[in-house]
Amino acid sequence: MHCYSPCILRFAGCCFEPLYFQRSVVCVPYGWGGKCCIPVEMLWLGLVLGLFGLSWLPALFAFATGRFSLLENLLGALLMGLLAGAGIYYARKQGRCLLKGLSLHREECWPLLALLPLLFIGGYLFSTHILQPKDGSLYVGQTTYGDLAMHLGFISSMARQGTFPPEYSIFPGHGVNYPFLCETSSASMAVLGADLRSAYLIPALYAYMLVLLGVYCLMRQWLKRPWRAVLGCWLFFLGGGFGFAYFLDRLNGSSTLSALLGDTGFATNLSWLLDGYYKTPTNLPEIGLRWVNPIVDMLVPQRATLFGWVFLFPCLYLLHDWAFCRRKESLPGLILLAAGLPLLHTHSFLALGILSGVYCLMELCSGFDKKRFLGWALYGGIVILLAAPQLFGFAFRQAGESGMVRLHLNWANEVDGYLWFYIKNMGWMFLLLLPGLLLLSRRDRRIMAGPLVLWGIGELVVFQPNVYDNNKLLFVWFFYLCGLTAKLLGYLFHRWNRYIASHSTKEERQSLLALLHGLCLLLTCLYALTGFLGDTPLNFRQSGLLTVCLGLLLSAFEMVKSLFMGDNDKKKIINDKAKPLAERWITISACRSDQVNVEMKSPTVGKLTYALWKELKNRDKVNNYEFIRRIRKFVNRNTGSRSQ
Repeated sequence: MHCYSPCILRFAGCCFEPLYFQRSVVCVPYGWGGKCCIPVEMLWLGLVLGLFGLSWLPALFAFATGRFSLLENLLGALLMGLLAGAGIYYARKQGRCLLKGLSLHREECWPLLALLPLLFIGGYLFSTHILQPKDGSLYVGQTTYGDLAMHLGFISSMARQGTFPPEYSIFPGHGVNYPFLCETSSASMAVLGADLRSAYLIPALYAYMLVLLGVYCLMRQWLKRPWRAVLGCWLFFLGGGFGFAYFLDRLNGSSTLSALLGDTGFATNLSWLLDGYYKTPTNLPEIGLRWVNPIVDMLVPQRATLFGWVFLFPCLYLLHDWAFCRRKESLPGLILLAAGLPLLHTHSFLALGILSGVYCLMELCSGFDKKRFLGWALYGGIVILLAAPQLFGFAFRQAGESGMVRLHLNWANEVDGYLWFYIKNMGWMFLLLLPGLLLLSRRDRRIMAGPLVLWGIGELVVFQPNVYDNNKLLFVWFFYLCGLTAKLLGYLFHRWNRYIASHSTKEERQSLLALLHGLCLLLTCLYALTGFLGDTPLNFRQSGLLTVCLGLLLSAFEMVKSLFMGDNDKKKIINDKAKPLAERWITISACRSDQVNVEMKSPTVGKLTYALWKELKNRDKVNNYEFIRRIRKFVNRNTGSRSQ
């Protein structure tokens, strides 16, 4: 891991800085001086690229030599250093900023702070469920009891035996048909002398952090506003359905769930969940609960899913940039990451392929463009060419041996009706799917077309022996469902704020806010009081409760924002002669191409930014700070708004 660390960020800056200078919305606040302010997306993609190199580069040499040893890892580190050096030379030759005086935008900080609780939850679960040493033995959690043994066998097969591709340690001579490149980062650490627990945990925690950033960055690219992206992240990682109702045994004090399942050995549902062997409240087929928590049941125990999501979300991010923003700069990175995905996580590669195919067909049906068609053909052709050896050499061979691919209707539902199964498992987010598709924009419906097709395929076709494992595809659809829900809630909050602001005074809004806060406090007190006075404690599904609490907090935040960020009788007009605008803030897009004239609502602003860039390009000062300083100066002199 340490061999690659010095190269990751600089190589990232070289590769992704040109892309983001051309396509990002520059939001440089006052007082930043000459610092190089870059978006968090660039750092995230760079870190992803570093882990991609750590997973693939030693494997390339190991494929050539048939061994996985220190030599192959050193050759991989050398190649990474050469690529980084070439990127740095090219970037400096172009006069670009290479992370000098590196800092994030201030508005990037609070969303990252909102993700810290999720990071702490995952870190705690990884550290307590993976090879916990105690009294001279190693302990694991129930969720990792089965999968962990297999992954440790793959790691030891490469690191201790030097076998590559790895073999099943309990079945020598039989090659692995599993996407095993998720293990190479840990095997590299073990080769360099790390103990087995550290070699497993350090790359896993690093990958988990990248998954959190990936979900946030993709949400923000789609939903635009940071608070909506944070809401979408929390819904994805902690959102629950209505299954918690099975754990409410308050009416008569009986263990209703235990009686329903024919297990009467526990006094209450809570004791049944905590003390029963492999009794998770989100995976009980007997009562139709199958939608698990992604952190506990997908990322912690399933290492291939963890590493697959690390690279799936960047691929989707770049795919959106290519398909909906028509930016060709995203295509090389998309091709690179997508081509290496099959041996990291085959289900993620399949999901990406389905979404790419749907978006390509939608674009071709809406109007044929030769350049765009060639771009799609280049993307699909190169990825298929590079992925074919991985698929035919490993994934398809396993599918052929076990006859995995087959038709199956309604995923893992065994006891409920079709719609009720999803309503019970996904709750109010599933109920908001149709309103979201009807109320939101045409662009949102186009984005949701791919996930809806993916959901349909996951409902009809099984791609592995265990039907339940189709949730690896359905979770990608669920991600988009959470994003659609977050955007719909944001749309409704915005309309509600506008209505309240136009039909009430500031004093009335403050009174309404105080009333709502008092009502929430009263309900919370009554809820806690009934828990203390009842015969048995109230048992609930915590993820569902967190979803409700999050919704209340965000609604309160929106009300506060409408009160204190609206018209508060303190107008600060920079230029008294300027014509006042309807918006308090004006956003300037920093682009170098005429594409901005299509994307922005006001072509005049787009032409302004393009003209400024052409002027600065012929001078010595060519950097983000000077560019945005000129724009802010123009806005301050000629409008009554503030530049953002």
